[in-house]
Amino acid sequence: MAIPVGTWHVVTNLHSSSLNITSVDAQGHITGTIQVGPSETHGVSGTWDATKKELVFTYSLSLGTGPIIPLPLTFTGYFFQGAGQGLFNQPPGPVTTSQPWNLLAGTFQSIFIFPGSHPNGWVARMA
Repeated sequence: MAIPVGTWHVVTNLHSSSLNITSVDAQGHITGTIQVGPSETHGVSGTWDATKKELVFTYSLSLGTGPIIPLPLTFTGYFFQGAGQGLFNQPPGPVTTSQPWNLLAGTFQSIFIFPGSHPNGWVARMA
């Protein structure tokens, strides 16, 4: 099974983003974009492992206006489908449906690991 291509609503530490997976090739390489702010969109690339139902993707934030310092972020998530009644028997968002819905959940971390840093959680639902 390939990961569904399209827009995912992502929540990370009280921030919302839109992940748009635009393609998945036969080897599991994914490409797309992530919009992390109203005018801030970054390209993403990564891999999809259909056996593990695991998605790993990376994008880089740029810090500073002088020499740009890239801050790469790596996300690892696992795909599953929820029953139509929703997560914890509640509808996902304002939509009530009897159809299964797609969910990703996992962790992310900067490639630059600072003392005391740790992975953070994220969750996404297909739009």
